[in-house]
Parts: sequence; C-alpha cells; structure tokens
Amino acid sequence: MISMDNDISSFYPHSMTIPKIKPFKKVDEAMVDGELWHSIHTRCNSEVANWLREQEDLAETGTGWGIFSYFDVPDKIYMMLLLRFQ
Repeated sequence: MISMDNDISSFYPHSMTIPKIKPFKKVDEAMVDGELWHSIHTRCNSEVANWLREQEDLAETGTGWGIFSYFDVPDKIYMMLLLRFQ
C-alpha cells in the first residue's frame, strides 16, 4: 500500500536549512589615540553600509562594486551597530 504523505520532508529527506548570513563582520580592532576602533566589513547589505555612511566620526576605507564595503568605526558606533543589526 502506498502512503500518501504531503509532508515536505518526505519529498526531500536530506534537505538542509540555509544559515542566515550576518550583515557585517568585524575584521580587526586597534587602539588609536587612546580610543578603541573597529574595522568592519559589510556583506551584501546596503542598509548597514548606508547607516554607517550617515554616522559621524568614521571613515569608509574601501568599496568593492557596491557589494561590500570596509569601514573604520569607533567603539561607540560599533556598539550601536551591534544593537541595531544583530
């Protein structure tokens, strides 16, 4: 007898869930003039890059065709970034 099961896992028993890609990655950190700065790499997410461009006291150090960007941000902005986008 044939079982009529409409569950998706019966059709694809070896399917996997795709992990969520984080919108940014911390590349490095360093003390500059007594203040902690972080180097951030944004990944395929223009919302994070646009938000960082609106902030004061940071430098965009590189861009790769609008797909990724590198920013140097002070510790205060980095903490706001963590709270907002993670």
